[in-house]
Amino acid sequence: MRRLRGEPSVATVPGQRSAAELLDAAHTRVAERRQLAEQVRAEARAKKLTALAADEEATWHEVENLVTRKQTARYDTATALLVQLRGACDHVGRGAEFRRRLAALRDQHRHLPGLLRRLDDRGLRG
Repeated sequence: MRRLRGEPSVATVPGQRSAAELLDAAHTRVAERRQLAEQVRAEARAKKLTALAADEEATWHEVENLVTRKQTARYDTATALLVQLRGACDHVGRGAEFRRRLAALRDQHRHLPGLLRRLDDRGLRG
């Protein structure tokens, strides 16, 4: 109001912050919290992927067991496992090995169009 009336501004009391300063500080804290939360999520995801990659053989075995049952619901589960395993293998640098094994799986079960369609839908082309 003083500015609009042309009156000189009142000097702020030392130790007090303006509303703009408080809002800036609040926005900074929110950004810092979001960044920290994102970092924690990324670390948890990396840990999960590393653990899954360490247990890769068991996951491949489980996928094979699910596929051999020849039930469409099992194909969905197997496909979901393969998507997770692809991420894990890419994370630890074994993506090429995963794609080779996926191509072998697709070739071995080429007579199962339901499985192949689900794999294609999830981008698992080998």
